[in-house]
Amino acid sequence: MTTKAWWAGIAITLALSGCDKATTSPQPAASGSAPAASVPASAAASSSAAPAASAQAVSPANAKGFSGEYTAKKATVEPPEKVKDVTWKRDTGEKMIGPGKLSFQVAEGLVKGEASGAFGDQLVSGTFDGKELKFTLLPKDAKQADAMTGTGVGEVGASGITGTLRCSGNDGVVVREATFELKGK
Repeated sequence: MTTKAWWAGIAITLALSGCDKATTSPQPAASGSAPAASVPASAAASSSAAPAASAQAVSPANAKGFSGEYTAKKATVEPPEKVKDVTWKRDTGEKMIGPGKLSFQVAEGLVKGEASGAFGDQLVSGTFDGKELKFTLLPKDAKQADAMTGTGVGEVGASGITGTLRCSGNDGVVVREATFELKGK
């Protein structure tokens, strides 16, 4: 793989992760605030309504780790109007699709873990502030022909974290996205 192709793949991944209009901007944390204050009202309400069930369930905002699955599909790439590049039309969408797994630990707001499946074997690293999860996916073997690099963003909901992954291959032609759902452990 050439350096130019590698940079093209990174640029596409970054561009795709920045193009999601539904993604919210990170909000600065209030000084002196603790992650436990980030528990959604719905999680607090459900824990008071059913004490026995909540003793077994892990609050997504306070979990020490997460695991779950993703489902990958071909992403739509729409270059700017004046760009006539048709690189992405070469992708038939037949490879690097389907299920995958994510698993990671959280320590002091830092995320470390692994992913496997449609995007290949990857290392996960990022941040979690009790409300929002942001991470990168890097291939365990970057020299592998189908190695995928990408980003993920997720938000805490009542039962876990849901979000979106965006990855591209080494040559920037194969561009994929996936939805994921994670449960606290």
